[in-house]
Amino acid sequence: MTTKRSKRWNGDLDSLSPDFLKEVLEKMQSYGDRVQFELPTKAARPNYQVINPTNRKMAFDDRHLILRLNENGDVSDQLTTIYSLDTIKAAMIDNGKPARSSRANRSGTIRRVASAAGDADDTDLTDLERLTGVSLRRSVAPPPVADVDTIEREKYAYYKANRDAFPDGITKYSQDISALMRAGVSAEDAFEQVIKENFQF
Repeated sequence: MTTKRSKRWNGDLDSLSPDFLKEVLEKMQSYGDRVQFELPTKAARPNYQVINPTNRKMAFDDRHLILRLNENGDVSDQLTTIYSLDTIKAAMIDNGKPARSSRANRSGTIRRVASAAGDADDTDLTDLERLTGVSLRRSVAPPPVADVDTIEREKYAYYKANRDAFPDGITKYSQDISALMRAGVSAEDAFEQVIKENFQF
């Protein structure tokens, strides 16, 4: 455990902890199917950007909080190659397994993923879901994403236009805001409600 905690980002996925990759995977399932990391700096973990199918980017810092893109429209001028959702899942699974059994587990995972794509049997998903903490079924057969994408775009546009007026830490409540908007609340009202509930005394 101590070695994992002190391990620094060296530009390879295997130097990122499964916990960090799990958070990245959750952001990818919300905002896009590809990710790019900032090349190593002095930080232990990289900033990164999630890219959706229309090539729109959402940037996050090493604590998974929303970050502003630079003037070139990227999280950094020095970036890794683009990784797919499946590559991040595989890296997270491999990092979370004991080294001596990684070969057997990798082939088992491939079988489970293939089976999930075919018939989505619950027993096939259990081990992978337990390890990743993320439902594979959601990524194999996602629901139509148009509504979610629209909500996330509206939320981000409103946040971007008004970020100076928001209290520090508002990004921690991003999912609460999305949930309110999915329930039919406007972006303005959703932000206002979350601020009232969490920031005013």
